[in-house]
Amino acid sequence: TDNRGFIILFSQTFTGIFLQMFYKYRPENPFLTADQVPPDVRLAAEKMLDPSNRFNKPVSSAWLQVILANVMPLYTLAELPNAPENETIFRVMQYIVENYRSPLTLKSVAQALRINEYYLSHLISENLHMNFREYLNGLRLDYAIQLIQSTRLPLTHIWTDAGFESQTTFNRIFKRAMNVAPSKYR
Repeated sequence: TDNRGFIILFSQTFTGIFLQMFYKYRPENPFLTADQVPPDVRLAAEKMLDPSNRFNKPVSSAWLQVILANVMPLYTLAELPNAPENETIFRVMQYIVENYRSPLTLKSVAQALRINEYYLSHLISENLHMNFREYLNGLRLDYAIQLIQSTRLPLTHIWTDAGFESQTTFNRIFKRAMNVAPSKYR
């Protein structure tokens, strides 16, 4: 009863400026004792767990970056053995994150980055544990949810701006993720 642990699992898209570091390094020992944890980490963790921040990606991302900024200097980092492959997946993710609102296909990303399309597909599924389309639609959905929460823009404008090809696709993906239609969610 005197022992407690706190594990943070997060999407790499939440890591901001720390993203590239995670492709090259990992902590030799990822655990910290209670006396090593800075007070700002406890505050940020409480804020992340607050139900009002649950679907607010920018706020959750900011609090995660506060945590990382405080704890990363406490770790001894070891270089990952597959650094060149990690750099490639980093470039892929960075390209997709910068262009997800545009029409993208696996083929167009492969051509833009001068990577074999089949290798790219394998790289994404191996590292992200999802396929290209799932990753792309996840980014688009996060952006659409932000717009629904923070604006009064029509849903037609939102799904188009987020990069979805059709309202049917947007509605299907939204309902699968949120268990409710976008109009009901709003």
